[in-house]
Amino acid sequence: MALAHGTYNPQNQFYTLTLIKCEQNILNNILDNGFTCKNDEEIEKIVNKGGVIHFNFIDHYVDILKYKEPIKKYINQIVNIIDKDNHSIHNINLNTILITTQNGILFTNYENSKSYYYDRNDAYIKLINDNIYTVYYLWLKNKEDYYERIYKTMADVLSSIGGVSNAIIFIAQFINKIINQYTALKDIKSILNSSNLNIDEIDKPKKVFS
Repeated sequence: MALAHGTYNPQNQFYTLTLIKCEQNILNNILDNGFTCKNDEEIEKIVNKGGVIHFNFIDHYVDILKYKEPIKKYINQIVNIIDKDNHSIHNINLNTILITTQNGILFTNYENSKSYYYDRNDAYIKLINDNIYTVYYLWLKNKEDYYERIYKTMADVLSSIGGVSNAIIFIAQFINKIINQYTALKDIKSILNSSNLNIDEIDKPKKVFS
């Protein structure tokens, strides 16, 4: 049964994994004939030693800088000890991941990548009154982590180039204007020097008395 719809949806679906004491009829259905369960004494020895159960599962994390594979896989693990007097119940909560990538070259195009990641384990202990040692429930929670990645299209790039060009032209015009004004003042000073005129004499012309 696949995980689906979320925990609080009336149509939710989840995985249940149960570790039970070996029963020959169940073993025959799973692995066909040819395999036999250990006897009760051998099983009791294993349980009394406090054997360890390793539950390995595929988990995911997000690396948005990885263009082609933003969702990375790795093996996560939950460990618990077999207790002869109790059996543990693990509610393994998973959240969904959704990554939307805008990756069009000429036109806008969206791609969605969806997966899940491990959130937490709600563990409980129950007195043994049957042959069950451990139970795992895998729940898909009603929570989603959303990521959006936007890459520029060709139109965006051309538009950016146009904006940069306008900025360069404006700066060049401003610098050119300053240089022109400086050159004009320099030329005026050169003319005044060659004509033996003084700026103060121009600003304050001599008074002529009649």
